[in-house]
Amino acid sequence: MNKKKYGGRIKMSSMLEDWDNGLVQIRWDGAVGWVMKNGQFRPLMSDALAELKEAGHIDDATVERTNVARDVYTDITLEAYRKGQAQRTPEEIEEERAEARSAMGPGVKMVNIITGEKYTT
Repeated sequence: MNKKKYGGRIKMSSMLEDWDNGLVQIRWDGAVGWVMKNGQFRPLMSDALAELKEAGHIDDATVERTNVARDVYTDITLEAYRKGQAQRTPEEIEEERAEARSAMGPGVKMVNIITGEKYTT
C-alpha cells in the first residue's frame, strides 16, 4: 500500500519513497525521523507516522517512541528560541518590529505566543 492515486495516476507518496530509500532513520531509542547534516535528529510528525504505520513499516510502539521524542525535541527547540529572543540586541528588536509594522501597519497590538512578549507596531 505504498502508492496513492493522484489525478488518475498511481504515485508513491514522498514519505514512503523516502522510507524505501533509507532517508528516514530509526534512532537508538526506536523513534523515527530525519537526521540533519549537523547530526541533529528531528522526529517525524504524526501524519508521516500514520502513513508509515498504515504501510506496515512501523508499529504502535514506534509511533509512541517517536511522539515522546518529538515532544522532547519541541521543548528543546522552543527553549532555544526563547533564549535567542531574550538575547536579541536593540537593533535586532527594532528590525523585527519595523518588519511587523510594514506587514501589519502601525498601531497593531502584537503578541509573541511563544515568549509572551507584547508590543504595538
